[in-house]
Parts: sequence; C-alpha cells; structure tokens
Amino acid sequence: GALYSWGAGAEGQLGHGDGQNRHQPTRVEGLPAPICAAAAGTSHSVAIASDGRSWGWGYGEDATLGLQLTDHQLTPQEYPELRVAHSLA
Repeated sequence: GALYSWGAGAEGQLGHGDGQNRHQPTRVEGLPAPICAAAAGTSHSVAIASDGRSWGWGYGEDATLGLQLTDHQLTPQEYPELRVAHSLA
C-alpha cells in the first residue's frame, strides 16, 4: 500500500522533499505501490516494495544511508543494487 509519515522532519526523514515537521499523516510521494515494509529511525527512513526494491532517505552525511551520497536525502532514493527477498505470509 501507500506509505505515510509524520512527526519531526528536520533531516528529511519524512520523505516529503523538505525539512518540515508534519502534524498529520502525509503520503510519501515517489514510491511505487505497494510498499510492504517500512522502518524509521530518529533521522532516516527506509521502505521496501513488494517486488523487493528498496529506498532510503533522511540524514545522509558521511554516506550513512548507504547510498554513496554525502548529504541529506529529502525524498526517497532507491538502492540500485539491493533487492530484498521476503515472504508475505
């Protein structure tokens, strides 16, 4: 399904293209549906689609997102060489 985020967004961890906080659930654009799993930390988020593709965004200094980028990612960025195997039981 679709992915929604809200809360603190200073590092771009909400995925809405800015560093603004959100006080209500807001759909994260740029992700294919259906998203089958997601996780969020203090300053980053990741999502996995049902086809195994994955994305990360948020705090990115020193390539901490694993994307070989060295700045914050304000929108979801696909991990080009990572496919996640999973079971939807």
